Amino acid sequence: MRHLRWPTLVVLICLLMVASIGLGTYHYIYPYGARPACLPNVLQALRSYSLEHGGSFPNATKAPLEALRGLYPRYLVDCRPLAGLSGDQELLEHQIAGNSQITEAASSWVYWPGLRSDDNPDIAIIWERKPGLRFNGSRAHGHEVGFIGGHMRQVADSAWNAFLKAQQELREAAVDGRTSGRNRAKTLSLTNSPPSAKHGGSE
Repeated sequence: MRHLRWPTLVVLICLLMVASIGLGTYHYIYPYGARPACLPNVLQALRSYSLEHGGSFPNATKAPLEALRGLYPRYLVDCRPLAGLSGDQELLEHQIAGNSQITEAASSWVYWPGLRSDDNPDIAIIWERKPGLRFNGSRAHGHEVGFIGGHMRQVADSAWNAFLKAQQELREAAVDGRTSGRNRAKTLSLTNSPPSAKHGGSE
């Protein structure tokens, strides 16, 4: 029996070492845990929302993250993707269930409300606040970004500041374009209306 104990002990030690290495590797690859298809799911939910709301993405007057609450549960059956790639999923679930405001501690998304599905498809509508993560929570260089057109891109750290500046310009152009469009439509409406409508009904 004594001779059998040593091989068994060696096997157990080897198994523990393999498990420890495997666990360490997992935590290195997924520093905040695996989050399968997290960004793709949120992007799809945003696009589905816009289809049922005249092209508008979720909006909110309180805080941008509060707008994302409108995706659950109709467009996201699981609220955990709203935590982002590095946010606290348990805290997020607690805030959703308690109907309290979604905080940056719970969600790591940076979301831009007020955009529309017919805006420039290359406008970024959402991205992960913390650099170094891919769309599923795995380790990567740069920021994972989701765009109005439904596509995603990992923006390198070295290009991040230039990206932010370019995105600000794209958002401003989209808003200006909508304002100009409404003004043009109003002008055309007045131009094409009958004389009685233009002059209060007097001939």
